[in-house]
Amino acid sequence: MIHLVTTAVGAENHYTKANNAARRETPTQAAELDSKVLQAYIGHCRLAIVDNRTDFGQKMDRTLQHVFDLVGVESEKRIIYKRFQIKNDAPKHHSYEHRLLPVNSRQLIHTYFHDQVFHSFKFPHSLHYADITIEKFFLEKEEHDVDRMLPINANIPDRSYIYRRGQAGSYLYFLRKAGSRKPSVISVTEFLSYMERMDKCMAVLHERVRYFIYEYQYFALIDVGGEQFLEVGVDSLLETTLKLPPFITDSNTLKVAQESKWETFDSWLAYNLNNK
Repeated sequence: MIHLVTTAVGAENHYTKANNAARRETPTQAAELDSKVLQAYIGHCRLAIVDNRTDFGQKMDRTLQHVFDLVGVESEKRIIYKRFQIKNDAPKHHSYEHRLLPVNSRQLIHTYFHDQVFHSFKFPHSLHYADITIEKFFLEKEEHDVDRMLPINANIPDRSYIYRRGQAGSYLYFLRKAGSRKPSVISVTEFLSYMERMDKCMAVLHERVRYFIYEYQYFALIDVGGEQFLEVGVDSLLETTLKLPPFITDSNTLKVAQESKWETFDSWLAYNLNNK
């Protein structure tokens, strides 16, 4: 989902009927409608926001960057995904389990998320957000899989895994193969079939993700395995203007640590959780 912010927000002088006779709303009405549409997509796994901090030509270039990223086309100007590990002294509310529950192999694994996972972050009352749950099940290695360390910007997993992603009890199911940039949508029947190939040496990763928008930047606050991360994707033209939300980076309560270096973190964590 790529959302181009109306010129009524940040480029008001260009919001006229002279360049678009189809406009019926006032600038205020257009801004309000734009906000409502954007809020409706909070929680989407691939929401890209293109605002008006640049001129129109650069706005189109930034839009193309997101299109290339979504379809997997290599480009010199690309979307840069940043992940920051969050360090704080707040009590840890683990959102994972170390073992599979003794249920039938064709049943889904029980998920437990503590209500207070994000209690230490003082989200503004006016800020809209969406909480999504994700369960990752790593599959047994196949012959063509190889161990490797990859830069996080490569966005390529080192292990094949299936996962379900949902909200309020409704889920979509995916398969992401080792070395693949993009996941594939699968049916629940396929998902259950793949579960029989789960690697018993790897823990099931239970993630809780809170998506929100700050300064027209789409953030994901992630809790997995007792660790917390902040992720955001920025286009190359605006990388130097990235603004981290103060209610996350407030030095009195937490500290944003160095950017995580490896995309293989998930598989490393799953292995170590299962072998504690």
